[in-house]
Amino acid sequence: MARNSLPRTDADVQAIPAEFRDSASLSEFRRRLVSWFRRHGRVLPWRETADPYRIWVSEIMLQQTTVKAVIPYYERFLDRFPDIRSLAAASEGEVLQYWEGLGYYSRGRNLRLAAIAVCDRYAGRFPETVAELQILPGIGRYTAGAIRSFAFDLPAPIVEANTLRLYCRLLAYDGDPTSSAGQKLLWSFAESLQPGKSAGRLNQALMELGATVCLPVNPMCETCPIRRANSAAAESRMSPATRTRTPVMRCSFTVRASCSAGPARSLRCGPRSSHDVRSLWANLSGCFSRSCTRSRPGSGTSRWATTADFPQRKAGMPARASALRAERSSLPRSRTRLRPDVACGMAMSASSRLS
Repeated sequence: MARNSLPRTDADVQAIPAEFRDSASLSEFRRRLVSWFRRHGRVLPWRETADPYRIWVSEIMLQQTTVKAVIPYYERFLDRFPDIRSLAAASEGEVLQYWEGLGYYSRGRNLRLAAIAVCDRYAGRFPETVAELQILPGIGRYTAGAIRSFAFDLPAPIVEANTLRLYCRLLAYDGDPTSSAGQKLLWSFAESLQPGKSAGRLNQALMELGATVCLPVNPMCETCPIRRANSAAAESRMSPATRTRTPVMRCSFTVRASCSAGPARSLRCGPRSSHDVRSLWANLSGCFSRSCTRSRPGSGTSRWATTADFPQRKAGMPARASALRAERSSLPRSRTRLRPDVACGMAMSASSRLS
């Protein structure tokens, strides 16, 4: 398809609120959002260029890393590797040396491999289609759309941590956003927002709104430009709990460990603040299944959450997480199985882009 996306069914279209299907209302939505972004958007080095190489480097660095942390690494990396050919010609060891401190070193390795592929297959020029971009090592659907949109100003839907949260609130979606049905709906909605031109600016505005206004905790709804643009619909769709605070901020769950060497043991963990839950989850990643729900206090309902719902904690691992890790290490590694109760928790996205 022209926009490099999956076809939308009638059910997908009907799930999108009417004001986002009306051309006049959608145009007003885009206008207000882009106007707000021109006035309030952060000045970031990768927003000052249309070079697909520099945009690509920034997007890879921003995966699982905050904007503030990325900027000095981004500038240092580009001082040494100012274009794609210099990166492709470098050794893996040198690339990783300039990547050191960012973590997730497979990103640096894939960056070099993708640079080599672009030089070999496309003579050093980035392809413009999502399909071709996704063939390159380390580039998924979101990153491919970001390069196409920001570098070439071509329509491409964007769904990452910040826009996922924003779209769920606009759609009043309480399902699992990481499920196949949730992803299909959110990507379809993101596609429906795309304009015929200036797609890059609109997508930047959507991401900026999610990162700076539509926050996981205490979103600033009073200053939201699209709340004013669609006030009646937004008010009816967004409950007070959604508007003022992430629905659940404290969680309790039990970690159960079992092995052939002895009886199952349970460790009660909670209630805990959201940043402790996120840090605990990160430090025990791989230990148990990443799928559970969090309940809204007093509502009797539950919703799914992504890692973006939990503010990142800069401090070290919580003491309780250390205790749980020690408990895990005391069990035979080959038969260790830890999982949380489904009463509470979260479902993590593998490709979260932090603000």
